[in-house]
Amino acid sequence: MGVFEYEAVDGDGQPCIGTMEADSRYRVAVSLCERGFRVSSIRERGKQRGFFRGPRPLTLEDLTLLNEQLLEITESRLPLASALDTMAKDVKSKRLRAVIEDIGRELEAGATIEAALRRHPESFSPAYLAMIQAGEHTGNLPGVLAQLTTHSKQMVEFKNGLQEALAYPIVAFTVVTLLFGFLCVMVVPAYAEIYAMFGKRLPLPTWPVLFMGRLLSAHASCLLAGAGFLILAVCLLRKLLRGETFRRSAALRLCERLKLHAPVVGRLCYTSRVERFARTLGVLLSSRAEAPESLILAGASTGSAVFEQAGLDAATRVANGETMADALEGVRLFRPRFLWLLRHGEKNGAADNAFLSLADACERELARRTKLAVMLAGPIGISLIGLIVFFTALSILIPVFQLSSVVGG
Repeated sequence: MGVFEYEAVDGDGQPCIGTMEADSRYRVAVSLCERGFRVSSIRERGKQRGFFRGPRPLTLEDLTLLNEQLLEITESRLPLASALDTMAKDVKSKRLRAVIEDIGRELEAGATIEAALRRHPESFSPAYLAMIQAGEHTGNLPGVLAQLTTHSKQMVEFKNGLQEALAYPIVAFTVVTLLFGFLCVMVVPAYAEIYAMFGKRLPLPTWPVLFMGRLLSAHASCLLAGAGFLILAVCLLRKLLRGETFRRSAALRLCERLKLHAPVVGRLCYTSRVERFARTLGVLLSSRAEAPESLILAGASTGSAVFEQAGLDAATRVANGETMADALEGVRLFRPRFLWLLRHGEKNGAADNAFLSLADACERELARRTKLAVMLAGPIGISLIGLIVFFTALSILIPVFQLSSVVGG
């Protein structure tokens, strides 16, 4: 049990701030929605971490292996604690072995899977924990683990495909950058001295290269220090963005909305979030979970502050008597086709099947767009390298072609 601080708005539109003791955030959200509150934020006391503390998270490959093993164990109805103890002995990754052993000890002590996993927040996201909690709550843990396994496999395949597509462009870009730096520092300044001997200036396309060469020669240490500070600032910013305070803030919801409306990337992010939301909601409803609880857990499972808030708002509307289609239409986040299919499914008493069908459609669209993105990543990288090579060649060759006329003049 923990103590959670919440901010909400009651039925009369008055803000309400308080604390509640519960075993999870979603229990607090369900309780508030049932009382007619519109939840703004919920955070647990004492969960702030230092910037540089905490173990390293699991990799995607480790998480996929853990999901597969947990799925096999739960489908076979084997004792989890002893099965995990046996599994830990065959795992090569020390990080994953330590996590599995700790989970096994917690299960032997009587903890739930969700409580055991929650001890490793650096490895298991709130969305992951929300789905595990939903599976335990509804008695459909194998179904949830199957969904998590599929999702993690897709992420691993996407990462591997992207690495394969970008391997050659990255190597080529590194070589071209080093060559460009050599030309800037060693070759172009020599041309500048020759032109100066005859009272001439380098051609206009070569000026940026000359400027970069002089900058690199005179301020190399300053540039290296600036790059180091920039890397440090990025690391600190990433740590801040992953923090609990920012993750529950309105600023994050604004950043999420901007990302969802970004060209190309926005469509991928939106489709991925809708697929996770719809599939989780379909799994929960098919397990006879209550609609408000299902909406809250589905929003949390997306890992998006925007969808999480949408789930909370929709749960409040459903608790007040609205249908799920009307509630989701009211949050102004889902497309008309999504709402039309859901409304049709609710009329036929098959809302869970409607959500699962929508999730399958989103998954197909996501797979198609992801494949297209991976296919385009390589050519785009090569094109950028080609532009750099063209600019470099233009900057170097023009002075060479004009050198004879300069000397002759």
